[in-house]
Amino acid sequence: MSGYDDPRWCTFDQAAAKGWRVRAGEKATSIFMWKVQEKDTGTFDDDGEPITQKFPLLCRFKIFNFAQISGPEPHQPHQLTDTQARKLAEPIVETVGMTVTESATEPMGYNPERDSLVVRPRIAYPSEKHYCAALMNGVLAVAAHEAVIGLALPAEAAMTDHQRAQRDLRVEIARSMLAMRTGLPLSPPVAVKDAAILTLLQSDRREVFRAAKDAENIMRYALAFNPEILPTLEDEHREQMSAAVAEGAPEMVFDPNEFQFWPAELQQDRPRP
Repeated sequence: MSGYDDPRWCTFDQAAAKGWRVRAGEKATSIFMWKVQEKDTGTFDDDGEPITQKFPLLCRFKIFNFAQISGPEPHQPHQLTDTQARKLAEPIVETVGMTVTESATEPMGYNPERDSLVVRPRIAYPSEKHYCAALMNGVLAVAAHEAVIGLALPAEAAMTDHQRAQRDLRVEIARSMLAMRTGLPLSPPVAVKDAAILTLLQSDRREVFRAAKDAENIMRYALAFNPEILPTLEDEHREQMSAAVAEGAPEMVFDPNEFQFWPAELQQDRPRP
């Protein structure tokens, strides 16, 4: 984002609270956070349940990259090793429970109807990291079906081109987020998906905001299947929401204790909803 090598960002107030100083002349970068707010309509349905109305809330915040700030320790780029990649991906794939098939001929990808993932034989990948990235792509596809409740997507065969592009956009953003966060290799998207996604974005300029929010939930939902990562995700979410509230966002909407990647449900034997 904005051409910085350092992936760390914070608000002016967050920097000041740590005793850091934004360098003179540095300009902030604007980011947007998309949340859905519910409002009570004062009416009730046939079962006596209150009827609520949902409407989008788009908040803008200004942040600074750590490279613009005096005080924090210099960023030390981390190169993910094959061993670390396996430690990240294997517990997640095992907990998700989908069937993984290695095949040189079958079409690659996740099949939600069969809850199965086809990847190339392990030896066909340049490294263990690339193999683990292929496994995590399947997990992200699972998460796109289970963690994005707002789209209410039908089965694959019943999807329209528009719905398929919505899902693919969210998965592609989530793949980029996952690569930036973990260091897993990022393979280029399929060209036909690019064309459909471009058409979607041209028809609705706000779709990218909704998709980015959903993609973050997809990425977190996928990573939350690793019990060593889940507490970090919870702490990260609380910090983000608290920072948003400190910058003026409504606390009832940016609730630090509301987890949209559902960590509580990840304690079940088969944790997927």
